Amino acid sequence: MGATPLFSVIIPTYNDAHFLPEALEGLLGHSKPLEIIIVDDGSTDPESISRLKALSDESIQVIRQENAGPAVARNHGIELATAPYILALDVDNKVNPKLLDQAELVLQKEPKVGIVYSAKYLFGEEERVVYPGPFKIYTMLEYNYIDTCAVFRKEVWEQVGGFDPNPESYEDWDFWLQAYSHGWQFHYLNQPLFWYRVRQAQSRNQLANRKKEIGQARVLQRNKELYLQTIREQEAVLRAYEDSYLFPFLMRIKKKLNL
Repeated sequence: MGATPLFSVIIPTYNDAHFLPEALEGLLGHSKPLEIIIVDDGSTDPESISRLKALSDESIQVIRQENAGPAVARNHGIELATAPYILALDVDNKVNPKLLDQAELVLQKEPKVGIVYSAKYLFGEEERVVYPGPFKIYTMLEYNYIDTCAVFRKEVWEQVGGFDPNPESYEDWDFWLQAYSHGWQFHYLNQPLFWYRVRQAQSRNQLANRKKEIGQARVLQRNKELYLQTIREQEAVLRAYEDSYLFPFLMRIKKKLNL
């Protein structure tokens, strides 16, 4: 009988299974056993259906669901996962197996650490390396800088109630804030250990901006107590340093929360 895997890798896909060979390449070459769960979010194109059927004949679980969005698909896969550590991998990205090895060392040694993330390579329509740096709650309150491709304990996912399934939400940003609110620590690996595919420039039209506003508003409301706590703790200090970038940010948050 094979060894019980420490990692479950969850890969949602919707009509883009042609990216799967690249996504799986680094995983299948890993030295330790992995549980790989691909969640088909209701794909309809023949190529994706064919590829997924072929994979289901291998040592990879392929789960099919009605189309509900990547957050729901990711939650579905994590719910079925049997390993204590989760790697959330988008189908069009790639991971260096060293991310798993180094995350294992951290998570085994540091019980208060719930999330391990790294720097990343951008590839595709843009090529460069992004170093997000160590976790800072004030930066995370203002914007998300940790990609979904991170390793976290399944226990974290259980405590926060999973990723926000609302399609208008920034579910990864919300997940990190929820994890922080539950007392979990973050560990940063200062080397690029996964590849993030840049497929197209983000739209800057009015509709895209409105969608961004709706997503931000949902994150604010779901994490309202964390924002309120931060404002109460920091406002008096920041008023003495009104040139700080945090001061106008917190004032904007107060206005959005109708304080």
